[in-house]
Amino acid sequence: MSSNGKIVLPFLCRMQKTIATLLLLISALGIQAQTEDAKYYCITLTNNVRHCGTLVADDGREVTLQTQSVGTLILPKADIRLMQETDEKYTSGALDDVADRVYDPARAAQATRYFFAPSGITLQKGEGYGHLSVGMANVTYAFSDRLMGGISVGFGGFGFTLKHGLKFDEQWWGSFGLLQSFDWEDGSSATTLPFVNVTYGDQQSHITVGGGLLARAIPNSAAEFDTDGLFYIAGNLQISDQAWLMTENYLGSSPFFAEDGDRGMAFLGIRRYKERKNRLTDYGLWVRYLERTPASASLSSSLTQFLPWLGFTWPF
Repeated sequence: MSSNGKIVLPFLCRMQKTIATLLLLISALGIQAQTEDAKYYCITLTNNVRHCGTLVADDGREVTLQTQSVGTLILPKADIRLMQETDEKYTSGALDDVADRVYDPARAAQATRYFFAPSGITLQKGEGYGHLSVGMANVTYAFSDRLMGGISVGFGGFGFTLKHGLKFDEQWWGSFGLLQSFDWEDGSSATTLPFVNVTYGDQQSHITVGGGLLARAIPNSAAEFDTDGLFYIAGNLQISDQAWLMTENYLGSSPFFAEDGDRGMAFLGIRRYKERKNRLTDYGLWVRYLERTPASASLSSSLTQFLPWLGFTWPF
């Protein structure tokens, strides 16, 4: 072999190694950049199994997902029911019906009511919830996609609710119904409230306007009722996959208290969903507007009370 060959061959070998090293480095940098830019998704299949991970590719027919639990998955688009960009706190696994409702942007685990007030939206047939809050507990069930009813117990008495809903289009709902309570002492009617409302928005964020005629039994009187009009406006706004801002405002006589001078109340707070406990929790501030007329005074006085509020809901 000539002296030129002895020089060229080692040089070519070194060049090959250098090129290979550069290619590996470029590939690693590309993968790192792709990983940093990649987005985290949770994909729910038609069998209600959820896979969460980094989106690698989406060619319109298949989605490639890099998961921490089972590695790389290639999922046919035909098997995907829901695909949501989210953060990495969500993990893969089988979803129950309630969690599925929470993460579905077209639905919500609890869109049928606010703190107390009903919206125009109803549960679907067979769905329901149990609720526990200050001084009251109730269970509600949907007999059909339009009709739902519930029973409640509390310090002031027991009762039932009925609501029939109507869906006008994708953004407008309406409902009418009845709230009826009875006194613990003798079982007589304590409060009767027929209501009607209209809701605008979607199941995650909406506003409701409603009202009714409140008939409240007068103490120590035989079959006599004090009647008053009641108007409310309520709404919620989704701020994350698991949280909603809520407000509920009443004008007119209070639907929950028979004290003289109750002229309205409001709730303001947040509703959060906890997947581990499969529960919704309402944290709020309860505001009561009171108007008093002391026996020794000719002028009335106003009073505003602020109280913390906590409520729990278990959808099923």
